[in-house]
Amino acid sequence: MGLAPGGFLVNINYVPMVQAPPATNAIVGVTPKPEESLEKILDTAPPSFKSHPNFSEFQETARNYLNYMAPPQGQNFAEILAKPGLTLLDLIGSIKAYSHKDLDPGTVREKCLERDLVNMQMRRNWVETQWVRDGRADDTAGLNFTQDVLGVEHSYVEREDADLSPSSQVSLAMDTEMRREDGTLKRIKTLTVTMPALDSADQPEFKLYTDGAPKPGEAKLKEEPFKLATATIKQQILDWVEDNKPCKRVVLSAIGAGEFLKMLNGASKEQAREIIATALAEVTEQLANENIVVGFSDLNDMFCQQIASKLPEGVSIQFLGALPRNPGFEGPAKDWIEEGDLLLIPGDAASLAGNGLSKDTSFEGYTGRNSLMSIQHTLAITAARLGLG
Repeated sequence: MGLAPGGFLVNINYVPMVQAPPATNAIVGVTPKPEESLEKILDTAPPSFKSHPNFSEFQETARNYLNYMAPPQGQNFAEILAKPGLTLLDLIGSIKAYSHKDLDPGTVREKCLERDLVNMQMRRNWVETQWVRDGRADDTAGLNFTQDVLGVEHSYVEREDADLSPSSQVSLAMDTEMRREDGTLKRIKTLTVTMPALDSADQPEFKLYTDGAPKPGEAKLKEEPFKLATATIKQQILDWVEDNKPCKRVVLSAIGAGEFLKMLNGASKEQAREIIATALAEVTEQLANENIVVGFSDLNDMFCQQIASKLPEGVSIQFLGALPRNPGFEGPAKDWIEEGDLLLIPGDAASLAGNGLSKDTSFEGYTGRNSLMSIQHTLAITAARLGLG
C-alpha cells in the first residue's frame, strides 16, 4: 500500500483555504483552550470521516496528542489553533510526500507514517522524560506516548529493515498557519526535508555517510553518498516549487549544514557545507530564471554568502534575517514571513514535523512552535493509518 494519488497522505478532495481578510491578530478576546479549539475542528470533519467506524478512534488519538504534546507546543499554540474558520481539511488536506521516483510507494508511506512524537539525537522517549521532569509521572516505565498517538513503538528509521540509502529521503509538504512576532497569522507553504543526520553516532544512518568515528568532531565524511542524498533533496525542492506555481517567493534555509554535522571533523564539515551550498545555489539560479524571488533565513548571513558566491552575475539571493526571537538571534525583531511564502525547513526523519517545538532551538523547532505542523502531521498520520478519507 502506498499513499493517496499525487503523494498525499490522506485521500480527500481538498480545496486550499482562501485567506480571510487581514486581521491584526489570530483571535480577538480571550483565547480558547486548545481542547476547545480541537473539538470545533474535529466537528468540521467531512461526512466520509464521521461515518467511518474508526472516526471515534481518530478523535481519541487527536485528544491524546493534546494531552501529551500541548506543553511543549509552547505559549502560542492555543492562539494559532483557535484561528477562526480553521477546519480539519485545512489541517490535513495539503500534506504531501516527495520522494525519488524509484522509491517503493509502500516505503514512502511507512517513512511518513512511522514517526516518533519527538526525537532529539535519537532520544525517542523525549516526551516521556519531560513528563517525569514536570512531575506528571514518576518514571518513564510503561509510558509509550508514540504508541498511544501514532500507533507505532518507534520511527521507521529504527527498523532493522529500514531503507536508509542516500536516495531514499522523503520530504513532507504542508500548508500551515505561521505566527509572526507581531501576532498575525500568515498562511504559508512549507517543505520539511530530511538531510543526513550526523549529529550523533547513534543515528541509524551515521555509518552510511561517515567512517564511523564515534567522537564528536572526528568523523570523516563519505562524499559520494552525501552528494547523492543532497541531490535527492534538491530535486524534491524543485518539484515542490513546481507544484506550487505561481509563487512569488521561496525562502531557503541551511538544511543539514549546522547541528546535523556535529560529528564530522573540521575538513568534512566544510566539505559537507560546500555540497549543500552548491545544491542551494543551483536551486536559486533555476528559480531566479523563472522570476521567482529567493530569500534565505538563518541566525547570520554566513551560509547565505557562501551560496551567493556560487551564483552567476545577475542572480541574487536575499538574506531576510533570522526568525525573530529564535535562540541565538540578536538584534531587532524582523517579521519577514509573508502570506503565500514557500519556506524550506530542515527536519528529522525520525520525528513529526516541528520536532522538539518549544524545547528545540533549531530552525525546525521555531517553525514548529509557531505553527500547527506537528498536530497536522499527527492528524494526517492517524487518518491514513485508520483508513479515513
